Amino acid sequence: MKHLLFALAFLVVFTCSFARADEPTKLTGWRGNWTGEFPDSNIPTTWGRVSKLMSGVRAQAKQPDGDKPGGTSAYAGVISDWLVIGPFTPKDPDKPLDDPFIATEQDLRPDAGQKVGDNTWKVAATDGNMLDFDPLLKDGAPGQVAYAHTYIYSAVAGPVMFKVGSDNTLGCKVWINGKVPPQTAKVDFVQGWNRVLVKVCKGGKKEQSYNEFLRSQWKFTHHFYACAPAEFQASNIIWATKMPSWCGSCPIVVADKVFAMSEDSDLVCLDKKTGKILWIRSNTFYDAATPQERKADDAFGQMEPIVARLKIINDAFGSGAGPAKELRAEKTDLTEKLFNLTRKIDNDKYYMPQPDFNHAGYAIHTPCSDGRNVYIMLSSGVVACYDLQGNRKWINRPEQESLRKPHEHAFPSSPVLAGGKFITCLREFIAFDAKTGDVAWRKPDLTVMSSLVPFKIAGQDAVYASDVILRASDGKELWLKKEWESCGDYITPVIQKGTVYTLATMAGRMHMGTLPVAMADKVDVTDASMIKLPPGDSYDKRMICASPLIHDGLAYLIDMVGCLHVIDLKTQNEVYEKRLYQPENRSHYHAEGSFYASPILAGKYIYFLNSTGATLVIEPGRTFKLVAINKLENHLSPDVWFESPEHFAASPVCDGNRLYIRGDDCTYCIGEK
Repeated sequence: MKHLLFALAFLVVFTCSFARADEPTKLTGWRGNWTGEFPDSNIPTTWGRVSKLMSGVRAQAKQPDGDKPGGTSAYAGVISDWLVIGPFTPKDPDKPLDDPFIATEQDLRPDAGQKVGDNTWKVAATDGNMLDFDPLLKDGAPGQVAYAHTYIYSAVAGPVMFKVGSDNTLGCKVWINGKVPPQTAKVDFVQGWNRVLVKVCKGGKKEQSYNEFLRSQWKFTHHFYACAPAEFQASNIIWATKMPSWCGSCPIVVADKVFAMSEDSDLVCLDKKTGKILWIRSNTFYDAATPQERKADDAFGQMEPIVARLKIINDAFGSGAGPAKELRAEKTDLTEKLFNLTRKIDNDKYYMPQPDFNHAGYAIHTPCSDGRNVYIMLSSGVVACYDLQGNRKWINRPEQESLRKPHEHAFPSSPVLAGGKFITCLREFIAFDAKTGDVAWRKPDLTVMSSLVPFKIAGQDAVYASDVILRASDGKELWLKKEWESCGDYITPVIQKGTVYTLATMAGRMHMGTLPVAMADKVDVTDASMIKLPPGDSYDKRMICASPLIHDGLAYLIDMVGCLHVIDLKTQNEVYEKRLYQPENRSHYHAEGSFYASPILAGKYIYFLNSTGATLVIEPGRTFKLVAINKLENHLSPDVWFESPEHFAASPVCDGNRLYIRGDDCTYCIGEK
């Protein structure tokens, strides 16, 4: 349980640090002016890169009228209209899904109102991608079975990955066009109408596993997407640049350039107008080693040709040829060789947490900038500074005891620039002189999990994290409130108009407080209040990776499984709850999550990006008004689990009339052409 429970540390993929909005620098980054609002942006509400197959997919509950297309669009891979029937009592309680309550299950073509014994097929609309039988069949008891059926119209034939899941220990059974699909659920849609039948047994409390993230014991989730080969249609995508490797940190825009990180140690600079890679700089242990360290061990000499080849590959990516598959593979291999050589020198000194399934990567920390230079931090402990042309100004890697301790989920806190210091926290605060890279101060006895946020107290620079305020000049601890700390404090706080909002989601609460305006050795966050969050869908708690969006007296909270809660900050009451669809679970970042990115307000609308590249656009306000669902489809190579779509974890960034989105494979620029 601990493994999944603490995987929220990966929310760093949604955090970013950059110069404060009140400084006259030409840069934008995570959540605009630290609120998530980009009020002057004028980005499109619609865009997409969608396969020809998915663009024509429609679905309906009722039996089709011949071969004519019908139903509502399901191009995002989620079906909202179903027929349901049940409950049925199995003869063998140990094998309820094997009992054919309807004799010709594989040939079913039901319609609303048709009866099977005492049960009747009823139309049911889902909220998101989950169909819950409990509110529909209220007399159902544990061990009983129900069916759900839908008709899907596809304008063209082609392969799709169709996934249906249930956390009931007995699972569920699926038929697509009368056939039970293989475990990978890769099936072929026929041109015209396709049939999907799902059979689910109701579970009991004893069958509820710790990662049961939905309240009901009688439900299933679904998601489908086109498989390669497929034709794609794109709209309002200015450019999409293939990156050297995956990464979950946010891009930032500085002047006419976009900067993004790439695993496991690269800073990538792109031309903002064209998306062309201008330069790539790797920041390995070799790069951070001092001349004295390199002379002290022959292994560094063995690294020199590897480093030289790595530079050639980096330069090739910016030559116009792009990061070809072979070069990407070679780059990964060279990086691993460098790491292994440094480990032979001193495994303790050059320790890095080894990636596991829930590991968010080494380059998860979003870079920051003062408009002239770009500053980066890696989970390896390497920090570096580059000018906008790619010239390294300095690089450093001070000794850190915390780096040699085992870490289950990497280091979630992104750095910040404040008061001439580059301030980092890899479970230990270290501030570097922004000009020289020398250590200015450090606090090994204090750690936070959230990313850092800069603000001023009476004109002096300070840094806020989940439950602490530090003076930027010397690291003086000005305020510490452990009551605000809880398991899950990985979420970057929001500072808006002198008020700080911080989430302690595993404790089920959000704190609000007024930041101090007078500097002293000890300050206070006053008028603090606590909002108790609504009951959660994730582990019976409100598991959230994304920072809240605060707008017009409302707090917009999106949890990992796609449930949106809007809370009135004055009354502390929930205004409405809406389940946004939860497609793909499994990713680099968390095995049970689909919404990592923080919501943003761009112009008049709020944008929610999920893990498979779907962005839901809504109107702000006290009722849910969906404006559009936009999809970025990109097929990646099959992995150990299944053919996978591209994953998206970083918060999107607005810059004027452009929106920048970092996916695992590409960085996208969205805008009207």
